[in-house]
Amino acid sequence: MKALRLYVPLVGLPLLGLIVVLHAGERLTAPPGLHGEWAVRAVSSTALPAGEPRSCLAAAAGGMLHRFSVAQSGPRIEVTLRNPEGEEWARSDARVGTGAASGAVLGTGNAACTGASRLTLVFTGPVPDSVRGTIAPSGCDDCPAVRFTAVRRRHPGMQD
Repeated sequence: MKALRLYVPLVGLPLLGLIVVLHAGERLTAPPGLHGEWAVRAVSSTALPAGEPRSCLAAAAGGMLHRFSVAQSGPRIEVTLRNPEGEEWARSDARVGTGAASGAVLGTGNAACTGASRLTLVFTGPVPDSVRGTIAPSGCDDCPAVRFTAVRRRHPGMQD
């Protein structure tokens, strides 16, 4: 009887706590997995307005957008845009929602671009193999945007 009085609080209560936590967590869903390396397959040719020639938008339209990488922690992603040589030229911190992610694009120190732009990625599925994206000027809904498509680069042994 003495062992039972010790057993219930030391084993039963933690077990009950575990059951409550598992029951509460069964309604949670993980954000889509966008992590990894992405290869840009097509970039729209957009007539850009005259302005700052070193904008991130102009750099993307001029063929600088070749690939990008995504580092992800939960719903927060960091997108690093790279030129054909693999050098980083811009970065975007974004949040992943249902079917889309978006955030501001900022040129990096040795960047080919300056100025404020906005990156949007649109995808389907929990671990998409392709995305459609745009880079557009911040605060200008009617301005032209550079549209692109990208596919996830698979590496041997890569698992999702």
